[in-house]
Formats: sequence, structure tokens, C-alpha cells
Amino acid sequence: MIINSIADYQVTKDQNVAFNFRDIKYIVSGSSRKIEGIVPKNGYDEFDAAELGAPPYTVQVGYVNDSYRAAPIQVNSNDTLVTFRMGFPAPPNGPATFVYNKKP
Repeated sequence: MIINSIADYQVTKDQNVAFNFRDIKYIVSGSSRKIEGIVPKNGYDEFDAAELGAPPYTVQVGYVNDSYRAAPIQVNSNDTLVTFRMGFPAPPNGPATFVYNKKP
């Protein structure tokens, strides 16, 4: 499994999007254990989720300080890219997680 972040973005007055990359924290749980880690800004983390037990894996991603965190998601494969993003202004935007499966 790979976890990365496009971090946060701000919709500007002129409707452009400005990105601000930042560290994020993740928690991944399988059937037998869980791990936590931090992904550095402009980076990613890769690990073997099978070591956490059988899928589905519960993944939660958010800011390191826990001020914004996306809702937990279920991932059914270890061959997955999980991406976090946070959009401002917070409403109507907010934290979200996207899941991309490896091409067969």
C-alpha cells in the first residue's frame, strides 16, 4: 500500500487553486494489528498491508495535529494508492481520501 498527500489547497478570490504541501498522519488497521505513520510533505510511504492481517483495511488520513482528518475508508487490496487532500475554505470543501487500485 502507498499513502501520499496532495495536502491542502486554497480556492483563491479569483477562483484559482493554490497548493500548500504538508506532512500528514495515517492509521491503517487490518484484522490483527494497526500501524501509524507520518508521510512527509512532497513524499509518500509504502508498506506491506498484508502484515496487518486480512483485508479489508481501515485507513484514516489527516493532518499531523489532528485538526482535519478524513472519514475512515475501507480498502480491500494491498496494491492500492491512498491519497489525502484538504480543501479550503473548509465548507464547502473539506478533508477527503481517494483510493486508486493498481492496474491489473
